[in-house]
Parts: sequence; structure tokens; C-alpha cells
Amino acid sequence: MAEEKETSVNEDQSAVEKKCRKLRNRRKTTSSISDKIDLEKLLVKKVTSFT
Repeated sequence: MAEEKETSVNEDQSAVEKKCRKLRNRRKTTSSISDKIDLEKLLVKKVTSFT
């Protein structure tokens, strides 16, 4: 019985860790896209100011 409970806890912990990893990766991707958009806006401003 105790072994079953421990296995269940380990599975739950593993699922939580996987979810945390996915969220971290998603945040990295989102911030990376956001940074690219900001950079693109800045470049457009600079290019149009030269013309």
C-alpha cells in the first residue's frame, strides 16, 4: 500500500515537472518572438528615418 502511494506521488511529481518544463520553454519562445518583433519595429524606424 505504501509502495503504491509512493509510486503515485512520484508519477504526480513527474507530471508536474514536465508541465513546468513545457511552460518554461513556451515562455522562452514567446519572449523570443516578442524580442524579434521589437527589433523589427526598431529597424523599420531607423530605416525610414534615413530615407
